[in-house]
Amino acid sequence: MKGMRDNKGPITSSALNKRMKKFEATGSLASHLRSGRPSTAVAVSTTVEKKVQSMSAVAAHGECSAREISRQTGVSYGSVWRALRITLRRYPYKLQHNQELKPPDFDSRVDFANLVLNKMKEQHDWLHSVLWTDKRISHSLVL
Repeated sequence: MKGMRDNKGPITSSALNKRMKKFEATGSLASHLRSGRPSTAVAVSTTVEKKVQSMSAVAAHGECSAREISRQTGVSYGSVWRALRITLRRYPYKLQHNQELKPPDFDSRVDFANLVLNKMKEQHDWLHSVLWTDKRISHSLVL
């Protein structure tokens, strides 16, 4: 809880008395509302989230651009960036094609699929004993 002592030892009697008086007066230990400019984070996040959903529905692969959202909504790029990453927890990524599939690859993929199916017929829990990864691991042998 904000305002409470963390790793500072026991609370003093005067601090405890202040907390009790505050609770009796307000019915809560929460801090009072501060004066100042209100945060626009919630409003911006709502606007950005709606625009991301509409742009993703229209786009072929669900992609959208923070700069394009900024242009279309009239919200600054920095506010869009902050809303996407901090509030909505969406992060940019770029698809990278590491290998192109060519016609000869089809045969090797079919062979692999048949191998897996045959292994599964022989041993039902075979897939549970395989370590699947999306990374290529190569070791070089030094003599």
